[in-house]
Amino acid sequence: MLTSVFLFCAVIGGIVMISQFALTLMGMGDDGGAFDGDLGGDVDVGGGDLDVDVDVETSSHASHLFEVLSLQTLVTGITVFGLVGYIADTSEQTPLVSIALASVAGLAGIYGMFFLMRGLHRLQDDGTVRIAQAAGTRGNVLVPIPAKSGGTGKVSLVLQGRLEEITALSDYDERLPTGTHIEVVEVIGPRTVLVAPVVEGQGSPSSDSLAESTSVGEQTS
Repeated sequence: MLTSVFLFCAVIGGIVMISQFALTLMGMGDDGGAFDGDLGGDVDVGGGDLDVDVDVETSSHASHLFEVLSLQTLVTGITVFGLVGYIADTSEQTPLVSIALASVAGLAGIYGMFFLMRGLHRLQDDGTVRIAQAAGTRGNVLVPIPAKSGGTGKVSLVLQGRLEEITALSDYDERLPTGTHIEVVEVIGPRTVLVAPVVEGQGSPSSDSLAESTSVGEQTS
């Protein structure tokens, strides 16, 4: 009986975990949050109305509990509980030992997933902050960028002390090959920038300045 319980938790938890992962890849994942709200209403007492307004605010311990417990962490905990319990039970451990091992492993799985998700969110937020400040940064083309926004390439930029590989577009009239020195003209997406080639002796790599220099050269000749 106990083996069946462990196996059920492992299988169902595993299926839900895989489904969550697939939804996350499609951008449909969910985030948990702490409970904080107001409860209000009217109570009829002896022919009159009594207004009731109750503020519900979680304590620091309860807030931490709600922060840790989410769909992702609970599913992970149930899956790990089932797997470890099943292994322990089929290894001829006593029921008490199997349940204890499964419970400790499940709790570790909950906190492990919690810290993993928190770390991933911090990395995502940190990356967003870095790329938002990328305008004016210079770097080099890694993957050739087609001319006139005909497609995307890749550029390497040093943002806040870290080397980043960013998707890039270009409005320039010519294709930008690998190794071209570029400057970020505009940030146009969470991981996409608009770039232009840097021309030696010019302070700005914009297409307008390049056109102006070309016209001046023609007039001189």
